[in-house]
Amino acid sequence: MRFFRSNLVGLALTLTAPCVGCSPDSADSQSAGGNVNSSSSVPTDSSRHGTPDVAETAANSDVGSVSVQPVDFDGYRAVVTKHRGRVVVVDLWATWCIPCVQNFPHLVEMHEKYASRGVACVSLSLDNLGSEETTVERMLPAVREFLIKQSAAFDNLIATQPFDEMAAADKLGVGQIPAVFVFNKSGEQMRLFTPGPDLPPAKMYAEVESLVVELLGESK
Repeated sequence: MRFFRSNLVGLALTLTAPCVGCSPDSADSQSAGGNVNSSSSVPTDSSRHGTPDVAETAANSDVGSVSVQPVDFDGYRAVVTKHRGRVVVVDLWATWCIPCVQNFPHLVEMHEKYASRGVACVSLSLDNLGSEETTVERMLPAVREFLIKQSAAFDNLIATQPFDEMAAADKLGVGQIPAVFVFNKSGEQMRLFTPGPDLPPAKMYAEVESLVVELLGESK
C-alpha cells in the first residue's frame, strides 16, 4: 500500500508540474505564438507530395537576406560542418512552440553581436510533424514569414523528416524544444541546452552566451 501511495504522489507531481518545453503532443493550430498570421500557416494551394515540390518551394523562399532550406538530418549536419572553425549555435524551434518563438529573438541578437567575432548561428525548424497538415510545403510559408519578421539573416533550415525521426536518439537526441546546441570551432558538440526546472526557457540564452564567450576566449 505504501508503494502504491508513493506512486500516486509521483503521478500527481508529474501531472501538475509546469510544462517548460514543447513536444509534438503540445502542438496546436496556432502559428508562431501569434507572430505569424494564422491564415498563412496552412496554405490551401500548396502541393502536399513529392520532393520536387519541396525543392521548388525552397528555391522561392529567399526574401532579401532571409532564406529557408529544407534538409534531412544529413543535410543539417552538413550545414554545421561547413562552419567548422567557428563556434556554432543551433536553435531547434517550431512555430507551434510558444517558448521557442519567445526565445528566437535571442538567437538573432547573438548573430548580430557575435557573427563578426567567429560565431555562426543556425535555426532548424521542426514544424514537420509527419501529418498532411504539417508537411514542409504547408508549413514553410509560416516559417518563412516568421523568420523574415525576425530578420533572421543566417542559415535557416526546416526538417524534411518528421519531428519524431529528427529528434530520435541516433539523430538530434532531443525530447522537447526549445533546444540549443553549441559546437566548438572543431565541430565538437559542447552542450545541449534544454528547458527544465533549473533552466526555464527564458534563461537559456544567458547560459548559451556564457558558453559561447568561453569558447571564443573572450569576455562579454
